[in-house]
Amino acid sequence: MESIKVCTIKDETLIFEDMRISRPNAKAFLKSLKFQLYIALCLGIVTSWQDESSHAQVIFTTPSQRTTQQMTEPIQVTGVKLRQTRKGFEVHLVTKSGQLAVPKPNFEGGNIIVLEIPNAVMALPDGKFFDATQPASGILAVSVLQVEGNRIEVRVKGEKGIPNMYLISGN
Repeated sequence: MESIKVCTIKDETLIFEDMRISRPNAKAFLKSLKFQLYIALCLGIVTSWQDESSHAQVIFTTPSQRTTQQMTEPIQVTGVKLRQTRKGFEVHLVTKSGQLAVPKPNFEGGNIIVLEIPNAVMALPDGKFFDATQPASGILAVSVLQVEGNRIEVRVKGEKGIPNMYLISGN
């Protein structure tokens, strides 16, 4: 697993790995941060972002081969592991085989991130739902559940804003 691309937002400058896009006179360019990140993630331009002003960071790790996202059989998530690290908080979705697609993030309020993962099904021994209350410092709740069709939803609620979070899939 590896992070493919990184986007940092600092002083009204978008930095995509080695490329900078600066628009100091166009505040509207960064006004809709959530929308821009959503589009960039959907297009595969960005798999990681960091907002220096709020110290929030979300990193999506994916396989280097993008072809695994077009698999027809849904990927089975057989376990969920949570771990606090020095850099943030990890949500590890254990799969029987294959890698999960890059999730589509949605933001609710100022402290909840919802990641929708297509082409995946929950196959936990205890059912189709995982829930943890206050699993780590700064994290109020984590839930992983099956939603309509072959989609999984990961919800993380931070105590004081969107937490530094890493979503990892694999064995």
